[in-house]
Amino acid sequence: MACQLKRLATETRLQIFGYLPSLVSEPWNGKMPAIIKALRSDRELQQEAMSVFAKHQVYVLYVGNSWSFQDMLSSAILTIKNVRVVIEYVPPCINPTRSPCA
Repeated sequence: MACQLKRLATETRLQIFGYLPSLVSEPWNGKMPAIIKALRSDRELQQEAMSVFAKHQVYVLYVGNSWSFQDMLSSAILTIKNVRVVIEYVPPCINPTRSPCA
């Protein structure tokens, strides 16, 4: 059975995806939104939903999440539109035998 969304123009589908809170306003919990998983059977619709998600998502890079793009495909990196980098200075230990470092 053909998906009814395919009857709509691409621009209209993108607008519809733009109203889904899981794609545009809910903070990312590290898991793929359910709508993107549900659209896996239709690559075109999934890519459209992913583009809306990437456009609105803010990616936070900090030491705790290893802030590396090394494992990402270049095509995935190119979809990132918003990045926040958190830099926390941790002074080096003067005497590494003492804990905690002072």
